[in-house]
Amino acid sequence: MLLDVPEPHARALREALATLHGGRAPSGYEGLSRVELEARLAKAESAIPSGSDVIERIKKLVALRFSVPVALLAGHRRHKSVAFVRHVAMYVCRRKTRGSYPDIGRAFGNRDHTTVISAVRKISSMVAIDEALARRIAAIERELEAVAESGSMHIAECG
Repeated sequence: MLLDVPEPHARALREALATLHGGRAPSGYEGLSRVELEARLAKAESAIPSGSDVIERIKKLVALRFSVPVALLAGHRRHKSVAFVRHVAMYVCRRKTRGSYPDIGRAFGNRDHTTVISAVRKISSMVAIDEALARRIAAIERELEAVAESGSMHIAECG
């Protein structure tokens, strides 16, 4: 499934709806009526996948692309290399699913939602300054979208 409106735009649409009563909509959404904004928001939110199967697919792909056994992502090891890959997977889960922080935490070995929040913030700040990491995560996200479009649950072993 192709995401016509990516999550950042869905969030912007929510903000636009919230500001309609108070004045101007955010840049790029000024000319849309409330009905148009609500329709785009509904379409964007329905296009965002959810569910544990999607989170498991993300975990498998991130683990594969960072050469870490997927079982370690839900394990209790805190080694820096494993924790970093786990944080990347949590970040991608938050960006590409409708999973709540607690849902994502449960998928990663019953971690607390604050751990997921911390991981998402940490990787977000790293992506802002590390272009190589940003490209690597973008490639993973594109691959996830390609897998979703094909309707296949299979993730290629090479890439």
